[in-house]
Amino acid sequence: MIDFVRWAKIPRFHREWEITEKLDGTNGILLWHDEYHPEFCLGVTKDEDRDFCDMYLYAGSRTRWLTVKEDNHGFARWAAEWAPFLASLGKGRHFGEWFGSGIQRGYGLAEKQFALFDVNKYEPQMLPPQVRIVPYLGRHDGETLNRKIDETLDSLADGGSFAVRGWEKPEGIVLRHSQSGERFKILCEGDRVPKSVIMTGVGNV
Repeated sequence: MIDFVRWAKIPRFHREWEITEKLDGTNGILLWHDEYHPEFCLGVTKDEDRDFCDMYLYAGSRTRWLTVKEDNHGFARWAAEWAPFLASLGKGRHFGEWFGSGIQRGYGLAEKQFALFDVNKYEPQMLPPQVRIVPYLGRHDGETLNRKIDETLDSLADGGSFAVRGWEKPEGIVLRHSQSGERFKILCEGDRVPKSVIMTGVGNV
């Protein structure tokens, strides 16, 4: 029997769009899970007062799980050091951007920080040290979105990063469609130029 594959439901464009600042660092993921894999485990919590006792901590980049020896800009080492505090994030996957000193733009910071992508999932006052949420820049429907995009990009160009005040070269913004959950990025500079051209400096612009 041939498997039937249905056409996916198309979300409506005129739903709310969420705008956040796009940070220029490297993707990171923290995972608290109940399965133990010694080669990648960076920490464990056995706090009997929590719903996620006996959870194990893992850290990853965009493409792989990390270890302290095979790291990505010190993200795994940081996760291992701060594991007792990171337990407050709870069971599951926590995606964000690892940014700051020595990574891409650096933002003039002397240290690195981890900024979580999901602005609706976390309470800022409940986050552990060195963990924050990407700057939230507004919510708009499809009819007003283009105008708000232009206004937000102008605000970044004129005033600099919302994440690190005084940093004059922010990377851009991220849009999240509330119905589909899909995210799209818009860069402050070179948004229409393919990344391969930017990286190699060749090609037709």
